Amino acid sequence: MVNRRRDVPFCGVDLEAIQSKSPIFDKEALKLLHLYITERYKIHILKDILKKNRPWTDDFYLHTYKFTNIRREHDRASKWLIENISNSLNSTILERMYRTILFRIYNRPITGEILGLSDLKFDGDWVERCKAALSNRDSNVKLFTNAYKTGGTKTGLLSFCPEAENTDYAPLYAIQKLREENLAEDLLECDSQDKVFKRLTEIKGFGKFIAYQVYVDLTYIKEFPFSENEFTVAGPGCYYGIQLLTGKDKEDTGFNGLTSEEILFWMRDNLVSKFTEEGLEFNPDKIFHDLPEEDRKFNVMSLENVMCEFSKYYTLHHGIRKARMKYR
Repeated sequence: MVNRRRDVPFCGVDLEAIQSKSPIFDKEALKLLHLYITERYKIHILKDILKKNRPWTDDFYLHTYKFTNIRREHDRASKWLIENISNSLNSTILERMYRTILFRIYNRPITGEILGLSDLKFDGDWVERCKAALSNRDSNVKLFTNAYKTGGTKTGLLSFCPEAENTDYAPLYAIQKLREENLAEDLLECDSQDKVFKRLTEIKGFGKFIAYQVYVDLTYIKEFPFSENEFTVAGPGCYYGIQLLTGKDKEDTGFNGLTSEEILFWMRDNLVSKFTEEGLEFNPDKIFHDLPEEDRKFNVMSLENVMCEFSKYYTLHHGIRKARMKYR
């Protein structure tokens, strides 16, 4: 993704600190990070691009357990969003923004299909039509993702819209209210990425995690004035991954004076050279060869995603956590 016209470079972080300080990485953890990135991206090439059957790797943990892609836009839910909403030519940017938010709350392509989000028009009795579609679905179909916890979001939205009477319907009523509040117009008037993020966190039921996920989703809309390149918010999993990589347990003392977001910016600009310094071969043009030339590099969003998954990979390697979802 190329930078957008209103991107603020190094938004929300201290550029001077990033340029003057360096995080101290545990060497064994750094080697494991290198292994995870290179092997997981090879799986993407073999599985998603070349359509090869398993096995895609000799790595036991990556062969056995599921991990999200190195690039978030390669994951199934994000691909559905981009193909069916972000790049849609049959609606305005405002409609696509509200459809984007609604999709990410549920975060399941099948729910997007049930709701007809590819061409949903917010007209007339659209809420009632969507409620009917949800109530008439197969009873075995789950509406909300199990990729992350949604309980707080669902109860928060129901509190925001008690007239929904059901957490399944609360997102519909919430979008209707947000449209009445002109949320999308407000976001387009923001002059920096962190202001967009802050406005999203003001939605009842939206914590920092879901607000950042929605922010990234909005950047998939080409007309949206901000990209994913110059702003990030480290979620709990990412923060834990950075702790494991640095061998430290506290951000204020263990990260050499950098915040977790500043470490992500530092890694964006220095991780490849750090790998080389440690004798770990890493050629972005070769590894990310399926991407457009401008994307054959790390950005802070992809690194936030990587560090979250790295924390799971690391803990499996060291027997710290129980096994996660397996391939069938």
